[in-house]
Amino acid sequence: MKSKLKIIVLFLTIFMLSKVVYAQPINLTVPKVNISVDNATNPKEYVDNIKLLILLTSLSFIPSIILLMTSFTRIIVVFGF
Repeated sequence: MKSKLKIIVLFLTIFMLSKVVYAQPINLTVPKVNISVDNATNPKEYVDNIKLLILLTSLSFIPSIILLMTSFTRIIVVFGF
């Protein structure tokens, strides 16, 4: 039992002292997203910003709409019988 405990403690010590994190990407590039329309020079930049705004808005509202529809369906089923 003591030998297993020593092996586990040794393994954990080596594991904790390692400096390389394998789940972390080495080069992480973050895309630059700009929603402002202050520096837009042509209509295409306005359209791209509006499309991005609509996409982000719909991504934030769709889950709430699905939840509202689910509870509404349950209420209709309960009151329908």
